[in-house]
Amino acid sequence: MGAILRAYARLLVNKDNTVSVTGKAKGMAGGFDANPSMFLNPDPTSAALLAQVAMVDKAESVAATRVKGSAAARNVERGTLASMLETGRLYIQNTADKRPSYADAVKVILAGALTVGLTPKRNKPMLAAKPGAVPNSVDLDANVKLLTGGSKKKASFNWQMTTDGKTFTTLPSTPRGRTTVQNLTPLTTVGFRVCITNSSGIMEAWSQVVEFLVH
Repeated sequence: MGAILRAYARLLVNKDNTVSVTGKAKGMAGGFDANPSMFLNPDPTSAALLAQVAMVDKAESVAATRVKGSAAARNVERGTLASMLETGRLYIQNTADKRPSYADAVKVILAGALTVGLTPKRNKPMLAAKPGAVPNSVDLDANVKLLTGGSKKKASFNWQMTTDGKTFTTLPSTPRGRTTVQNLTPLTTVGFRVCITNSSGIMEAWSQVVEFLVH
């Protein structure tokens, strides 16, 4: 089975550099405004991004005077903007993941002023399912590198199953990209999907559903 190719949205911003952070925020805000049909309900909004940019610029000007505590205050405002950018990246990623093709997903990411991460084709899919060691069970194996974009930061893995493709049952989360589901109904086709909760505590987009015939 081939890999599910995912266009991965990357910020590529230096969070300790004011120009890098504010420049990316302005680009993201401009992308939201220029593509309203693509970004229907952006989070954060372009107005919120630009308002925080103004706060960072003001704090940077004060920090340049070397007034005691001004650098720390600037860092707080810049950190807030960096967090908003990460929220925006997740919003753009989720929007891209809903597009019907890889090419369309790339357009979304670029329109949001982000960079498309390199995701070379692999033999390992986003999510693989195989019979478990005991009857009526399935072993699920997620492509950790593809889900996390290669990040080394700690993440937890969330799992769901469905028998009709519409209603999903949430399974226990795991600290690793593997889990086993038992006590399934024999000769039933069950769908599974996976996503991560990243190091910031934010749940990212679900993978496509992988079907498995229980036997």
